[in-house]
Amino acid sequence: MAVIDWLIKINISDLLQNVISFLDISLPAFLALEALIVMPGIIIGTLIAYHRFLQSGDRLIEKYWKNPKIHYIDNQKPPYF
Repeated sequence: MAVIDWLIKINISDLLQNVISFLDISLPAFLALEALIVMPGIIIGTLIAYHRFLQSGDRLIEKYWKNPKIHYIDNQKPPYF
């Protein structure tokens, strides 16, 4: 009931000005946060995962990439990559 009463009393133009003002402040802050923290974190995380993959000695992807037919019986065609 309180929310409905508030919605009836509110001035729409004031609400729109407040929303636009909030977006003017928060959107650049969000983009700066993403550019300075999130994206470097994703890049570093990807590099760490790739390094761990290389250290594990798993060469499955390289084996399939070089000659996929060696894993199929009777010269079956490999699936389309």
